[in-house]
Amino acid sequence: MNTRLTCSFVVALTLFATSATFAAVPAVLIGPDLQPRRVQLQGLRDDAVSFFDESRQYQTLPRKQVLRLTLDATRDEPRDRASGMMLELTDGQRLTGELVSLPADANADADATLAWRHAQLGDLVLPMEQVAAWRREASPPNAEPAAPTSDRAALVNGDVLTGFLVSLSHEMARFQVDGQSQPLDLPLHRIATLTLANPAAVDKLAASRTMVWLRDGSRLATAGFTLAEDQCQLLRPTLGHHDKLTLPVSIVHRIDLADPAYRLVDLADLPRTCTGGGEVFGVPMPARSVGSTLLLHAPITLNLTLPAGAQRLTANARLDLDAALTPALRQAAGFDLIVQSDDRTPERFRLDAEHDAIPLNLLLPTGTSSITLRLDPGPNGPVLDRLRLTDALLLLMTP
Repeated sequence: MNTRLTCSFVVALTLFATSATFAAVPAVLIGPDLQPRRVQLQGLRDDAVSFFDESRQYQTLPRKQVLRLTLDATRDEPRDRASGMMLELTDGQRLTGELVSLPADANADADATLAWRHAQLGDLVLPMEQVAAWRREASPPNAEPAAPTSDRAALVNGDVLTGFLVSLSHEMARFQVDGQSQPLDLPLHRIATLTLANPAAVDKLAASRTMVWLRDGSRLATAGFTLAEDQCQLLRPTLGHHDKLTLPVSIVHRIDLADPAYRLVDLADLPRTCTGGGEVFGVPMPARSVGSTLLLHAPITLNLTLPAGAQRLTANARLDLDAALTPALRQAAGFDLIVQSDDRTPERFRLDAEHDAIPLNLLLPTGTSSITLRLDPGPNGPVLDRLRLTDALLLLMTP
């Protein structure tokens, strides 16, 4: 049992009654129907969003019909970073950066806090009970299979320790391993990931705060924002001591707007477990995530655990083939994608050279708790049977 002391850190956030009009900003809007709209964003108020659509027609939508703005719609989504650490917080925020020494004037218990340096927020001192995970790489290749019941330290050599993380500094982690009388001091370079068994607080804050996603993988919660052609200003971000934090639009990837009824979750962020396949001719081929994209290689069966309130699933499924492949080789690719919610009747989709992309938009029965994705290889074998699921989203109804 994890006995880390917890304290209430729920911050009351209210949507600012702001009105913003600006030079048109290219964006993609997503609402509760999960249908993307490519627009030139023109104005943003608490009650409405105005824009020019692809036909250059001026339109206004009620604010409740927009859940997400993707700003760099013409650019590739953020990719895996070659270096850099990631800190994940229990409220869904993520911070790229690095661990640093606690400031000498910090009035904090070194075992109960850590110090983190973020490019935009600066140096932060964070309570350990707000930390969900620390990762050596900014974008992990795989999600955790389930919420942990004890702290875990995954080492770079493949070993996994379970127990309790006593403290974390820029040099080492002190870890109390289950069944041992004395804690271990683990140099940071030996650790790949640390996962803490702190309770999640995402659901409590999702309806009242806006989440701004940066291109480096950071996710910053804020009470509100303003948007201009070249600047995005966060109003009272929940971390740091900024009343306003101004960011260049070029580093902002998307904005998930606070909504009392709905929220969006990327499939790539869901806990997942491989229940079959996952290797080709003896070579491991696990599911991978790159940003919000899921990459799968047949044969594989992947089970994704859904949060409560799941309403709809959407994604663009396409063959994941190298553009340099000859037409003859492309003809060899082909497989079946089977999607099943809980133990209900599965839906089957065929992808091959003639049908290399399929949009998915599936209404989920009330109470759906899991989704299974299965890739069955085609008659030519699995070598080229690779799937790319982009814009893979889950719509949740907020309880």
